[in-house]
Amino acid sequence: INCYEKDIKILLTTSQKEYNSLLNDKYGFDKKVIKLTGLPRYDNLLSNPKKLIAIMPTWRLSFASNLNKDGIRPYNNAFKNSKYFKFYNKLINDKKLLKVMDKLGYQGVFVVHPSHVKNYIDFKENKYFKVIKEYADYQKIFNEASLLITDYSSVPFDFAYLKKPVIYTEFDKKDFYNNHLFSKGYYNDEKDGFGPVKYTYQSTLNSIIDSIKNNCKLSSVYSKRIDKFYKYYDHHNSERVYNEITNQFKA
Repeated sequence: INCYEKDIKILLTTSQKEYNSLLNDKYGFDKKVIKLTGLPRYDNLLSNPKKLIAIMPTWRLSFASNLNKDGIRPYNNAFKNSKYFKFYNKLINDKKLLKVMDKLGYQGVFVVHPSHVKNYIDFKENKYFKVIKEYADYQKIFNEASLLITDYSSVPFDFAYLKKPVIYTEFDKKDFYNNHLFSKGYYNDEKDGFGPVKYTYQSTLNSIIDSIKNNCKLSSVYSKRIDKFYKYYDHHNSERVYNEITNQFKA
């Protein structure tokens, strides 16, 4: 995305850091284009936690099938042999975690990323964790979940807007940055993230269990980060975007 490739009239941002990054980097856009408004979809985020644990990792290029003519990535036989699959399938079936969830009345959902959705059949469901087999209703999950576990995905930006806890698990960090269509930017999970960053299976598991036992309460450390990150913490994002659009016609 840059002014030489895209004729963008308005580019929306949610935080001052994001705004500054787009304005001062090599994108070529100026203040007439980049607007700090928040995203309209945030207006539909209404927290209604139901003791739900949501695990929502992003995809991996190295074992994602090529897109077919319908824009779908078919089932990939290599997927179930990946470290990624083994990590998450083990996690949603971990007896220690399921025991705590049973005792404290929690349920869970594992959301297979759209790029791997045809491989949902590889994951083993149980009475506590449901594997989402089709494209998920993300906003419904954000609203109803009490805790989010993810990796390098963008989903925490929506979830944290609801001031609910996030746990990042980055057990394959080196492989991800070496083999994926992604590069580091202004945002750093360790310094800017909305929850702890874990790098091993055991530390991830322990962090989830600790959060559940603490009734998925958001710590003050991450609450302060969330407050600092978003420019607007309200439900007027659509209104601000609407005003920017109408101002384009007045110019």
